[in-house]
Amino acid sequence: MMIERLKKLFAPKANAEWLTIDDLQAQLENDSPPLILDVRSKEEFGFHGHIVGAMLLPVDELPRRTAEIPADRQVVCVCRTDRRSERAAQWLLSQGYSTVMVLEGGMQAWKNAGLPVERHALK
Repeated sequence: MMIERLKKLFAPKANAEWLTIDDLQAQLENDSPPLILDVRSKEEFGFHGHIVGAMLLPVDELPRRTAEIPADRQVVCVCRTDRRSERAAQWLLSQGYSTVMVLEGGMQAWKNAGLPVERHALK
């Protein structure tokens, strides 16, 4: 058991791929679009808006709610810029998820490009 823990601890870390807004837009038009995992707070998600169809899972809740994310689907992590989403992507990769990406520039870049967002209050 201890040897397995050491192997995992010192194993080379996989890096998440970075995805541009244009790349994400193209993927969202595919027959099997990625899961957009928004790792911001509930308030940011609802008040500031999110990508249509995104799943909210705040980064601080990720360790205890990882099982809610389908392991067989491509995941694109999103936050305001891309710092929290990079941490979330690294966590998912460490948990065995294989296709995890980070939206470069996050929601800030998405909004600056004039792309649609959904806004609503969350309970």
